Amino acid sequence: MNIMDKHNRLVVELPRLKGVGVCDMGCVRQNNEDNMVLSRLWTDNFLLAVAIDGVGGQEGGEVAAAIAAESILKFLDTYRNGEPLELLSQAVQQANNDIYAYREQEPKLAYMSCVLTAAIVDIGSSQVYMAHVGDTRLYQYADKNLQKLSHDHSLVGYREEQGDLTEEEAMHHPQRNIISRDVGSEHQDTVEFVETATFPLYGKGLLMLCSDGLCDMITSHRMKEVLENKGSLEERCDKLVEEAKKAGGRDNVTVILVEYKSSQKKPKKKLYEVSESKQYGNNVVEGKKEKQAGELESSVSQTQGKLQHSSKHIFKMLLPIILTAVLSMAIGFSGGWFLAKSPLELKTNDSTKDSVESKPSSKPLQEPYESEKTDAKIYSLASDIDAGGVEAVSLSQVAQIFETTCHRSIKKELPEDTTVIAVEHNIIYDSLIHHGEQVWCKSHIIKKDETGYTFEATLYTGTVVRAQGMCRFSKRKIKQDK
Repeated sequence: MNIMDKHNRLVVELPRLKGVGVCDMGCVRQNNEDNMVLSRLWTDNFLLAVAIDGVGGQEGGEVAAAIAAESILKFLDTYRNGEPLELLSQAVQQANNDIYAYREQEPKLAYMSCVLTAAIVDIGSSQVYMAHVGDTRLYQYADKNLQKLSHDHSLVGYREEQGDLTEEEAMHHPQRNIISRDVGSEHQDTVEFVETATFPLYGKGLLMLCSDGLCDMITSHRMKEVLENKGSLEERCDKLVEEAKKAGGRDNVTVILVEYKSSQKKPKKKLYEVSESKQYGNNVVEGKKEKQAGELESSVSQTQGKLQHSSKHIFKMLLPIILTAVLSMAIGFSGGWFLAKSPLELKTNDSTKDSVESKPSSKPLQEPYESEKTDAKIYSLASDIDAGGVEAVSLSQVAQIFETTCHRSIKKELPEDTTVIAVEHNIIYDSLIHHGEQVWCKSHIIKKDETGYTFEATLYTGTVVRAQGMCRFSKRKIKQDK
């Protein structure tokens, strides 16, 4: 049942699911650009929760968030047959295009959009399906641990996840609200802009969806303390909002808590379990600590004895295949190296799943010309399509734009016998730029010392962030001709 209680909380109660949501204006804003959805979906086994944060200021953000809420509910009510994750991502795509169409009709709302995190909780299959765009968040609290399941689509969020910034540094960073993806700023023909994932649910636990009005104001440690309390779900939801407002309440605050009771038990680890190493991709063997060392050594020796003979035989059979595969990889790698290498020895970090790499254009970037803004450059990109049929600007071209913009800003202060060389990049490029688009780049120094400079740079088309990153330049002495 879906009701609004006397405290203006949205409450949904199902046999094994309960949801509570609060959408508060905060302490500073004069209007509420946040919105939320909390509703039974299809049957008593499904609950839909969406936290939405409007972008665009004043009326614009509020309108975009309202359109998103209505559009997602309508889509999922209309289309019931299919995989929940696919339906949810398509619902977000529909919301995006509905907002964009409204923008086209209303010039005064031309800059409105929103960010959102949507979740379908399927207690029947003990899973939660997530569709996410922007810097709203999805957390899971289970076994006394609080884990963030979504990824912030922003440079600051990425740097926090990589360990470059602490949580508190990220919360107070001046660029924390600059996002690299949103819902509604441009028409989307596919769902590729939506981050999707499926997570298992074991036993009892909580899911929390929230806007940045919560996570920019209180730490995850404080959230965990509130969720650990034995009060009702309503009391804990209210307490989180209260804590955000106590800390200043600079933004609207949306919090949705979903309590689940899954019949699925968390699988126990076996004595020996082969898993994939996240760092190296090799196979590692894990043993339970509570087993005695004697049992462990005995089992290992027995296993090794059984495998020793068969592994030698298998290796002989596979040796020709392995050699062929290695040779093919070496040829492919060397060819790719020559294609992707830029004149400035690129060291681009592609480890994040949000990074996009495509083939370089067959023509170089045109010379940038000055914009009306003194701290930015506008670039006209080559309009050709390369032989591989890739229409998008490559990551190496984005890096080249960053390098050019940053280099020009420091060229005047360099001594005559000194130059700089780009030695490292760390770039998020998750909204494809197509050939022929006009982009502008803005950069500023975040660190300067005797060895070189570190820049933060942002690439825009209009007002939409398309790429963000850091560039490191190292100082070099110019060799003088004798």
